[in-house]
Amino acid sequence: MNSTLIANIHIWSVMLFVILYLVKTVLLFFNQSMLDRFNKITKVPEMIVSTVFLISGVWLFIILGGRSEVHTSELQ
Repeated sequence: MNSTLIANIHIWSVMLFVILYLVKTVLLFFNQSMLDRFNKITKVPEMIVSTVFLISGVWLFIILGGRSEVHTSELQ
C-alpha cells in the first residue's frame, strides 16, 4: 500500500482524535451532564479512531524504516 494513503489516513485520524478530545475538554469545564452523554454516544467511535491512529502510525513507522525527513533533519 502506498505510504501517502496511509499518511492521509493517519492525518485524518489524528485530526478526529484531537477534535474529540477538544470537545471533551470544553464539555468537562462547562457541562458535566452533556459530557456524560457525549461519552456514551462516542465511546465506540472514539475507540475506532484511536485504533486507526495507532495502527496507521505504527504502519508508517515500519514502512519508513523508523525514520523520516523530520527525524533525519533533527539529527544533522
